[in-house]
Amino acid sequence: MDGTTFEEDSLVSDAVERCLERISEAVTKLGDQAAVLLPTQPWHKIRAFGNVLRHEYDDIIKDRLWRSFRTTSLLWWKLLAQRCATYKKADN
Repeated sequence: MDGTTFEEDSLVSDAVERCLERISEAVTKLGDQAAVLLPTQPWHKIRAFGNVLRHEYDDIIKDRLWRSFRTTSLLWWKLLAQRCATYKKADN
């Protein structure tokens, strides 16, 4: 998929937007533990992007979503999901 197709397909772009929002929310819930689990990630930027998605949704630029989606490794998302699950289990 290229950027033009992504921008024209509202189903896909809306799904990506929602997934990025959920990821940023998970990072927010992890708090300082995020930096302990994966210290090299730009946690502040991820949290800030989530705020944009939640509060400035009428100004979302699909090109920015596309760039975020394109530059994010699927492996990174899987690792984050595993770490979040591990952290949640340890917290209970």
